[in-house]
Amino acid sequence: AMRRNAGEREDGSGVGGRRLIFAAGLLFLLGVLATLIISLMRSNAGVDGGRTPAPISAIHRTGRPLPSDPRIVDLDLRFVRTFPRIARAVERVASETVLTKPSFEKEYWTRCWKEKDFFRIHADPLCTTMWMRQLKYGQVEKVSNLLAVIPKAEEKGNKDKEKPQQSGGMKVAFKGHELTVGYWKPCLDDATGNGESWWPEVIAFMIDRLGGFYHTPAVVPRSFSPEELRRWGRDLQERGEDEYGLHKMETAIELCSTKDGMVAGAMVGWENFDIELLKHHHYWPRFVRFGELENSTQVEQLRTTLFDITTASPRKQIDKVLEIVSIHLFCMLTGTFSRLDHNLFYAKTHPVDSFEPFVYIDNDRSGWRRTTLARTHELHEDGPASVFCKFPAGIIRRLRVMQRQGEGGGGGHTLGRLIQDATRLYAPAETESTRGRFFTSKEAKVLDQDVEFVLRLVDRCVERHGEERVLFEEAWAAPEYLDVMANVADVFNMVGAYRSS
Repeated sequence: AMRRNAGEREDGSGVGGRRLIFAAGLLFLLGVLATLIISLMRSNAGVDGGRTPAPISAIHRTGRPLPSDPRIVDLDLRFVRTFPRIARAVERVASETVLTKPSFEKEYWTRCWKEKDFFRIHADPLCTTMWMRQLKYGQVEKVSNLLAVIPKAEEKGNKDKEKPQQSGGMKVAFKGHELTVGYWKPCLDDATGNGESWWPEVIAFMIDRLGGFYHTPAVVPRSFSPEELRRWGRDLQERGEDEYGLHKMETAIELCSTKDGMVAGAMVGWENFDIELLKHHHYWPRFVRFGELENSTQVEQLRTTLFDITTASPRKQIDKVLEIVSIHLFCMLTGTFSRLDHNLFYAKTHPVDSFEPFVYIDNDRSGWRRTTLARTHELHEDGPASVFCKFPAGIIRRLRVMQRQGEGGGGGHTLGRLIQDATRLYAPAETESTRGRFFTSKEAKVLDQDVEFVLRLVDRCVERHGEERVLFEEAWAAPEYLDVMANVADVFNMVGAYRSS
């Protein structure tokens, strides 16, 4: 039906690709539709089988209700159960892209990319699916911005060195679709000693989506053959763009090849908005790093000024506080606050009444060997976060949904287990390069312990101040981002215009 509405040929071309979009998206769409219908019926009738509908506290670990519509909770639960299926579907279906000709997929993807709201492409499940698929299977047209791989032992005085830690990488343009660009990051810390590995980029992306942050571009594992890399290196030299192109590619091949001879890496999506680096000495007044507040006087001053928000505060002020707190939570769950040393970027969306969002990129130093609290005290129970007591309601709700599902040791949907489930089908060549696994049970347990710490931190604040003073809905937590039914119907109407034109 989708192909007929789009006026496409039914000759079988791109069938595998379309099945991916339909299989990954349809499960989510049908589940959301059923959930919404049931929720609406219950809310209109006011009863559920003769009983009062279960309150939100039914899924709240501590029994204290969150200030959210139950339908949003249902959407959260549906999403966390569906996302691993989306990730596995992207890995399972290897086919050519269908985003390069008039179709439902191309029209939807174009809307994702050109949407003026930064969060649409991140929060809409179909946008994420299409983005991942394009990064995974898009045909590479050309590369640029090539970096050599320089091990830490060879950094001093190396003429090829272009940045403080250099584990290689290149910008990738995909053939036939001018909107999609990626940045490929190869190598492991085991090979370079630079403290950077490509696979944490994938895990951090999944934490972002499953945790409801929606600030990280799509990321997928992707491997290239030495022949492909050498060809692109020679192309750079022949075009006069990089006289050392082939040499730089050889460094990646030599140091970062897997057992099967391929070179594995993370393909990171290029954002659809311009982004800008917020330099450390310009953090204030846009950003406050909790770990750098020197004394209780500074903390108290911020508590009574910047962080003194209520539900009646201007949206821009609320957004600013939630952006600052959210990136601290993301650092906590990805196991490193080092991004706050120098890699804090924000999207130049030029909003009128909201705060420009931070963009969570460069996650190659993330790690889950030990809990974050065991390695740093940037976010701790008696620190500034516990004094300010302002948290993003959507993220906390999503973490609670997952943690509640995983209680009792029954193999439920904790964040760590969901990520294990989402990555279990990654190709053998890619898992071999990460020492026989992608995300271990031990790492999943460490991540879940960090989640528990965050929830305890929020609980303490709620006990002291009440939820209405602690939890604030984020701009990106609106239910329309997860409810894509209206978006799909609208795009069908647009695609139908191709036939008449």
